[in-house]
Amino acid sequence: EHVQDRWPWYSVYPRLSTESAMYSMQGACDPRSTDPTAMQYYPNCTDDNNDLSTGGVIAPSPTNAQVARKAADLSPFLKALFEYHQDITEMGLYFGNSGAGSGILFPHYELFSTSSYTSIGCDWMRTLNPIDPQLGPIGTEEEIDRCHPAGTVVPTREYNALERGWCRDQALNPDRIQNAGPYKNAWNPEEWLMTAGRSVYDRVTGTFISCIYVGFSLDGINQILANAKVDDWSMLTLARYDEDGTVVTSPNFDFDTADTTTTIDDPALETGVDSQMFDDMKSLVDFSQPWDPKEARRLYEKTLFESEEKIISAYPIPSIPEEYDPNYYPEFIAVLSLAKDQGLAPQVDEVNEEVDESVRNLVIFTLVLGLVGLAIVFVLIFGVASWLTDPLKWMNDVGDQVVGKFGEELDSGIDYERKTALPCSPKTELSSLVAEFTKMISRFSGDGTAERVQVKEVECRNMFNLSKEFAML
Repeated sequence: EHVQDRWPWYSVYPRLSTESAMYSMQGACDPRSTDPTAMQYYPNCTDDNNDLSTGGVIAPSPTNAQVARKAADLSPFLKALFEYHQDITEMGLYFGNSGAGSGILFPHYELFSTSSYTSIGCDWMRTLNPIDPQLGPIGTEEEIDRCHPAGTVVPTREYNALERGWCRDQALNPDRIQNAGPYKNAWNPEEWLMTAGRSVYDRVTGTFISCIYVGFSLDGINQILANAKVDDWSMLTLARYDEDGTVVTSPNFDFDTADTTTTIDDPALETGVDSQMFDDMKSLVDFSQPWDPKEARRLYEKTLFESEEKIISAYPIPSIPEEYDPNYYPEFIAVLSLAKDQGLAPQVDEVNEEVDESVRNLVIFTLVLGLVGLAIVFVLIFGVASWLTDPLKWMNDVGDQVVGKFGEELDSGIDYERKTALPCSPKTELSSLVAEFTKMISRFSGDGTAERVQVKEVECRNMFNLSKEFAML
């Protein structure tokens, strides 16, 4: 219930509890277990192996009791963080404990007594304290002697985190979060893990306290990358940003059946990346020197690499920050491989179809726009022509009416007054002609036409003197 979808990760453990965290120290075991194949078994186990006040019988420590008491207060915090972050398999703190090593881990489950790991030793503790070199080495010779020598195969019930590479890297680099893996879980050899964490130093004394451990299952990482997959014809591979490019996850590599890790230039992965190309990816930006965030992002976003069969792009993880951070350094690199024959052909066809569709839409739009434009032009021409010829039409109509009614006493019905033009109409020769025509007809048009002269007889003296000559006739 409390592990939700993470239950398959813990199915190998017969007993699992999220009620509280567990405290582990070297040699802790179940005195009642006599079966060498049982998970709780440890040779010659007694109650003294579990004595917190002494630190047990394998690696007694004068600080174990105090560490165990204070570690118990962390259990509620670990439980809350574990339930909130669903991608975490386990988390805890592994204490130096005077070189004997011990830890508090959540959730609580039984260890595999039959599993083991190879110690790297604790010689690294002779390095000067990175917080304050004046304090001397990180650990004393007495503390170093409590560790198993380098190369020793150590049973899980004698686990000491100081002998593991992930804790060593954290302790030597306290200013950075460290990522480690993939590697086989020392407590479950069938499981591959990735871990992240940071070392803890006492703020007052500057002495080393513990390593923070946050474990991630590769199954969870694979699911995250599967959700981030671009499409079916691309392949996304995640590798460490180290010298060889250790593969964290790849579609063509199965950690469930693998005994060792592989690198990104492995031909079986079919990434198309060789060792030289991987070096070129890392050399795009030198993060060990001052760098420009904008230029760094541009280089990784725009640069493509090409092999005979693949087109490849790469990007560092964590993502390049918006502002320059002198402590930033990539932990991983995501490599996206695209097959030329499978990926580019569908992509090109898709682009061609989009281009053809765009051309068709553009042609249709152009034709429609042209027809609409022609219609508008015709309407404008008709309107302008009507406006220009309207005065002439009026003059012609008035002239016809005047001629037709010539000689009549009244010439009603003749439109002698033309409607005024629009205020914005320009002054032209035609407007002057209309004005003069209006003045002309106003003098003899309308009700004020001239009256007819009445016919009357007028006597005139006949001055024709030939009347006498025609009298006889």
